Amino acid sequence: MYDRKTWVIVTLCAVALAGNLYFQQKNNQALADKKAKEEFLEKAAAPTTDPAAAPAAGLSVETPPPPTEEETVVIENDKIA
Repeated sequence: MYDRKTWVIVTLCAVALAGNLYFQQKNNQALADKKAKEEFLEKAAAPTTDPAAAPAAGLSVETPPPPTEEETVVIENDKIA
């Protein structure tokens, strides 16, 4: 009914489909683990309303240095003006 080439192609397609399903499940599981880890870290980093967990009062913020004066430089030579 079918020749050998048809059966080889059908078999290869079935193997490719099975491999695709297998690796898709592994990828989905890895993505779910990554998403769960990100959600856990996001919850852990959320600010708390507990006054005992507040950062130390001795912290200070340094002011940035004043801006420097800008200077425009023009580069010229014999080929480019």
